[in-house]
Amino acid sequence: MFMSEAKKLVLVVGAGASHEVGLPLGGELKKKIAASLDLQYDFGQLKRGSGSPLINGAYQHIVQKANNGLMGDISPYVYAGWAVRDGMHQAMSIDNYLDAHKDNQLMIDCAKLAIAQIILESERNSRLFLNPIEQRNKLNFQELESTWYGHFFKVLVEGCQVDKMAERLSSVAIVTFNYDRCIEQFLHEALMNYYHIDSQSVSELMAGLKVFHPYGYLGELRWPATFPSVSFGEDIHPHQLIAVASKIKTFTEGTDEGASEIVGIRECIDSAEKIAFLGFAYGRQNLDLLYNAKGLERVSLARVYGTAYNISAINTKLICDDLLRLGRYYKDNLYIDNGLTSTKLLEDYSRALTLL
Repeated sequence: MFMSEAKKLVLVVGAGASHEVGLPLGGELKKKIAASLDLQYDFGQLKRGSGSPLINGAYQHIVQKANNGLMGDISPYVYAGWAVRDGMHQAMSIDNYLDAHKDNQLMIDCAKLAIAQIILESERNSRLFLNPIEQRNKLNFQELESTWYGHFFKVLVEGCQVDKMAERLSSVAIVTFNYDRCIEQFLHEALMNYYHIDSQSVSELMAGLKVFHPYGYLGELRWPATFPSVSFGEDIHPHQLIAVASKIKTFTEGTDEGASEIVGIRECIDSAEKIAFLGFAYGRQNLDLLYNAKGLERVSLARVYGTAYNISAINTKLICDDLLRLGRYYKDNLYIDNGLTSTKLLEDYSRALTLL
C-alpha cells in the first residue's frame, strides 16, 4: 500500500494537457483506434493503407506463439478488432468502451494493441520527441515555454536549488489519465538543462516524484534505456508492441486494489493541500476512480483549481457540484473555469500554486 505525507500539490492530468505537445484528444484517439484496427486483406495479404501493419504482425506473433511456432489463423483477432472499430464512434471514450466489454478479453487485447501503437506513434510525432540520430539531441525549451509544461516547471523550480530539488519533487504528485510518458520525458530533459546535471543525477532526483497512471502507460522511461524499457516514441517490432500493450489497463484493472495504485491515488487526493485539474474532462468514471463513489469521509481544506475549456456553463456547474460532493470541499475553495486552458490556468494561478 502506498503511504506518504500530504502533498503540497497534486496535478490531475487529462488528454487536453498532452494535446498541447501533439498527443491526440479522446475523440482523435478513438478515430485512430478504429483506423488502426480496420485490417483488410486481398489474397491473404494486408491491403496497403488498410489498418496497422504493426498490429497485423502482433496478431501473427500471438497466434504463432500459441501454436508452438507454427503459423495459425489470426481471424479471431481480426474480427475482434473490427468489433472495436465499429464501436468507437458510439463510445464516450476508449476507457468507457473497454469497461463495457470487460468480459471480452479478445476485444480488450486488440484495443490495447491499438492504443499502444497509436500513443507510441504520437510520442514520436510530438514536440517532446528527441531523435537519437541527431547531434543536437535537445528539446526546444523556448518553444515549450508557452505550454503548461513550461509554466509548471517554473512553479516547480521557483526558489529551489538543485540540492533541494529531491525534497521539492517529493512534495508533488501527478495523476495522469494519459497513456503517454510526456510528463516524465519533459521533466527529465528540463531538469538536466536547467540545473546542468547529467541524466543519472536527474533520475535520482525524480525517484521521489510520484506519477500515477490509473489506466496504465507504455512503461517506465529509463535513462539510459535498459531492456525491456521502450524509449519515448520508439519505433518498435510486433513482439515489443505486445509487451507494451500489456501495460495498458481497463477501468476494472485500474480500480483493483490488489493490482493497481488506486489506494495511493486516493490517499494523495484526500490529503492534498492543493489540487489542479489540467485538460481533464471530469468523466464520472474517472471521478469515481479518484474519489470512489462515496466521496471523501471528511471535509477537505484543499484548494482546487481546474480547467473546463470549451465545456458549457451548465456542465461546468454540474462538474463543480460533483467535485463538492465527492471531495467535500468548501465552495469558496473550488475554482473551475471553462475559459482556461491548462497553460492559462498555471499562468493565472501561479502564485496560488506556489511550492514555496
